[in-house]
Amino acid sequence: MHAALAPTTFRGVACRRCGKPIRVRQAILNRESSFNQSGPDSDQQWCSRVFSHRCKICGNEAVYTLNLICEFEEVCPA
Repeated sequence: MHAALAPTTFRGVACRRCGKPIRVRQAILNRESSFNQSGPDSDQQWCSRVFSHRCKICGNEAVYTLNLICEFEEVCPA
C-alpha cells in the first residue's frame, strides 16, 4: 500500500547558514499579521520587527526580520 503525498505549506524563514526552511513560532506569525494589518499611525510601529530563531538542522541561531517570512512547501504523507 502506498501513501499519497499531499503538499502542505508553512510560513517560515530560510536558515542563514544552511538555507533550509525553518518554521517560525505562532507568536512570531501573530506579530507579522498584526504589522501587516496595522496602519502607519498604529502603536505597532514601536514594536520590534526582528526575532531570533534557531535552525533545527544545523543548530545555527540567527536574527531575522518579519519581512523575511514567506511560504514554504512541505510534502507530508497523507
